[in-house]
Amino acid sequence: MNTRSICAQPLFAVGTAIVFLLMIVFLLADFVGSGLGEVQLNYRVYGEAMLNGYAPYTVTNGLSWEYPPLAFVFMLVPALFSTEPSLYQLYYCLMIAMFAVLGLWLIIKTAQVLGYNQKIAAILYLVLTAMMTRFVFDRYDFFPAVMTLAAFYLLITDRRTAALTVLAVATLTKVYPSIFILVFLTPALAKHDWRQAGRGLAVYLGACVLICLPFLALAGGDFMEFVTYHTGRLIQLESTAAGALMLLGAGGLTDVWTVSSSGSFNIAGPLADALNGVILPITAAAVVAVSLLTIVQYRRREMTAVDLLMPMCCILLTFIVFNKVFSAQYLIWIIPLAALVLAGPHSARPGRLTATTALVAAFAISACLFLIYDGLCYQNPLCVLLLVFRNLLLIGLFICTVRSIYCDQTQPPTAHTFG
Repeated sequence: MNTRSICAQPLFAVGTAIVFLLMIVFLLADFVGSGLGEVQLNYRVYGEAMLNGYAPYTVTNGLSWEYPPLAFVFMLVPALFSTEPSLYQLYYCLMIAMFAVLGLWLIIKTAQVLGYNQKIAAILYLVLTAMMTRFVFDRYDFFPAVMTLAAFYLLITDRRTAALTVLAVATLTKVYPSIFILVFLTPALAKHDWRQAGRGLAVYLGACVLICLPFLALAGGDFMEFVTYHTGRLIQLESTAAGALMLLGAGGLTDVWTVSSSGSFNIAGPLADALNGVILPITAAAVVAVSLLTIVQYRRREMTAVDLLMPMCCILLTFIVFNKVFSAQYLIWIIPLAALVLAGPHSARPGRLTATTALVAAFAISACLFLIYDGLCYQNPLCVLLLVFRNLLLIGLFICTVRSIYCDQTQPPTAHTFG
């Protein structure tokens, strides 16, 4: 099935219409509510600053320059058309919508290559996107999510150099795609083909360096500001660790309070401060461990590149569940991968139904938490319990992916054995 035939499909046409309808609904709701989100209050300011000649990381001027270098490209593009807040937001949302449509095309195309149900994959993609509409159009996380999907599609169609290059672009847009590098090198590492693995790593790192060079030349030592900014953050309010600590605080077992820093609400206290320095290394170790286990399993069984989809889901959930920073928009990263996993063959239908229900529930709770975020900041017990339940659902999905990949010895751990 070629590109033209996919674009001519009623499914793709309806999906495209839904994406733009979601954009219109978001813009109308934002206009009626007069709510100023990230796009107008933050991204537009960066775009205007760059338009006025300030290169990223070169001048403070009240800006933190907290994002990876390519993120600023997406903030600059709408400013080239207008810096008036409403018009900037319109152009930004149009850009998001176009990426969402590209993601839909990639979902259908990837499902075709995998032999999965294209209709189910597309519907799940659209449903999950609709549930996160507020974050999809008011954050920039959809850009790297679609790029990561594009990189996976290139990988399974045996275009490894292009796949690793796109993964590098995604990494320098939002750092999280870097967690997939070992997975992308797994086919070579599992065969002890060190030359191919080294070549792949060189492509990835080389692309990263080439992209960074212009920014580094302009910014000098300030270029790494976006790294130090995030590594120095406190435990964010929505993270797994924060939920557990707030439960302990509600039970009088520790002191915990909410603070505002690094552009987010976080928790602090004796135990929270003690854990803050160790969570990041634990997260990194967990991601590396899952990646290495993927290589071991890949070598043990006869697997192909298409079997890397479930490990990618597992690694992403590892990163989200263990991390000290977790915002609701991080669930956007899951959308393309989960839509494909849950559209696999029907050999594990009960497990897939359970996983789909848990995922949809986690998305729904995240949307609810956004509406009652003040209650969460004040550590209202009901809000905390709702947060903990959402995080437990994600932990359950993480355990499901681990079990699907590493514990089922009766069949290869392909992407369709969810549950």
